[in-house]
Amino acid sequence: MYAAAQLAATQFGVVTLFITPTVLYDPDALATPAAAYETYRSFEEFRQQLERIDDVTVLEVAPGDRLDGLLSAYQRSEQ
Repeated sequence: MYAAAQLAATQFGVVTLFITPTVLYDPDALATPAAAYETYRSFEEFRQQLERIDDVTVLEVAPGDRLDGLLSAYQRSEQ
């Protein structure tokens, strides 16, 4: 996807990507909050890499309540 975003930005100038962290749609993800958090963190790092490409805007599409639940479960597991 990174190479495709670079190519699209080169060819078309301005590119907007809508991406989603699949871990937030996994009903079993919260059973292992630390693993789910690491998966989400990897997604976020990738999103930030895409954003650093000139003329590329990346928007995360995700259910806010699932993200809040993941972050809360992770924080509880770390205490």
